[in-house]
Amino acid sequence: MYTPSQKLALLAFIDRLIAEGTGHVAKMRDLIAEGERQQFDVTEAKCRLEQFLASQAFRQAEREQILKELDRTSTLSSNPD
Repeated sequence: MYTPSQKLALLAFIDRLIAEGTGHVAKMRDLIAEGERQQFDVTEAKCRLEQFLASQAFRQAEREQILKELDRTSTLSSNPD
């Protein structure tokens, strides 16, 4: 189990990965579109993009889970009932 400060650090790390990944997705889509215009076989590139998008979705879900845990921790510490 992570401490709240460790969760914040993990959240910052995941946010950075998501931001970097978003840039990679945009670049990958551009490259695939360019490959299609040049009539290259981009089947594998599309497959890799789908895999990368799945990874991004996992990171986003992990981020949401950490936010919920931080919110729960925050709520418990502010309401000591």
